[in-house]
Amino acid sequence: MCFIRNVRMQTGIILPIILVPILWLPSKWGQAFFQFVGLGRLLMSPRLLLSKLAMRPWKAVATVCVFLVFICPSAHATDQLDISTGLKTLLLMTNRVSGLIAVAVVFDPANPESRMDAENIRSAIDSGNGVPGGLKMTAELVGYTSFLKSTDAKVAFLAKAIPVSSFDTISATAQSSGILTISTDLDCVKSGKCVLGIMSKPRVEIYYSPAAAEAAHINFAPAFIMLAKQV
Repeated sequence: MCFIRNVRMQTGIILPIILVPILWLPSKWGQAFFQFVGLGRLLMSPRLLLSKLAMRPWKAVATVCVFLVFICPSAHATDQLDISTGLKTLLLMTNRVSGLIAVAVVFDPANPESRMDAENIRSAIDSGNGVPGGLKMTAELVGYTSFLKSTDAKVAFLAKAIPVSSFDTISATAQSSGILTISTDLDCVKSGKCVLGIMSKPRVEIYYSPAAAEAAHINFAPAFIMLAKQV
């Protein structure tokens, strides 16, 4: 998993092209041009490239690291599709909530990225974007340390960059108050602390923790359970 955020695709393509040849430059500058040309031959010939990498282990490691850092997908903020996908699951609950639904947008007050992500989630919900038809919602920012006091919420949407150490507290509050927890952090679901995990890239997938749902007294229609990925 890549943890470097907000890296533009152009940077991910250009920087490796610049940095990788530098790794292969010889100590004598007079041979630099020929080494660069030689690198082109290496990239065009996988067999030759592998043989060269085997001869220079440290350069192999450095080359791989450069490509992993700049090319692998970066973590992204919770987007509109994440929000709408998560909220639509409320229509598939057998014990659906009615009336004005309070949504606690849980975030880390000490993390600017987490706060910005939470504000975007709240703005989308309050403006009605992504809210399923027939449902009315109001969102409130809640620091994860204050989530214990958020007993009026029926849904908790976790923003990005929340400490893993807080999952136990969030889960305990959700269980005691019957709160549906939704997160784009799949670790929260896989650890049985969140009920639903949403992944919208590269395709939409919903992860479901039966243990977390049962503990929070959240029930879904059988059709949803069959389609979701149980963890």
